[in-house]
Amino acid sequence: MRLVWWERGKDWVWARWTAPQRVKLLAAAFANQSERLREVNAELERRETLIVKLRAEGSPRESSLAPEEIERLAVLGAECGELIQFACKVLLHGWDGASPFNGKPNQVQMEREAGDVLAAIDAMVQAGELRWREVAAWRGKKAAVGEKWMHHQ
Repeated sequence: MRLVWWERGKDWVWARWTAPQRVKLLAAAFANQSERLREVNAELERRETLIVKLRAEGSPRESSLAPEEIERLAVLGAECGELIQFACKVLLHGWDGASPFNGKPNQVQMEREAGDVLAAIDAMVQAGELRWREVAAWRGKKAAVGEKWMHHQ
């Protein structure tokens, strides 16, 4: 006989197990784990089958964008992200703060990034994905409404 520590509910108790009892206990635990593993594998297989089926049928979530449209949107997103990054740098270090890498003031960098965003928008307008007239109209509306939300203008 051997003393082992085992858990019953939340209480820890001492139990005495003989070698055959320990083997039975381990076999039962292994069987439970094996059954759970079979369930998990079956679920994974079911999901993989569903994914293959959706890919073959063409998922409704699949993008209908052409590769060049995706690329222009990716460029716009990246340029907007860089503009946001420099806006945060201006908030932290001011307009006159300079990059430790190239020594250019934040204002110059911010102007450059704003130009990059405008270039990405222009590319989308030229491709017919955006209408400049609508963009300009919304810009005017935002300027009028935006003043209402500004505290220091």
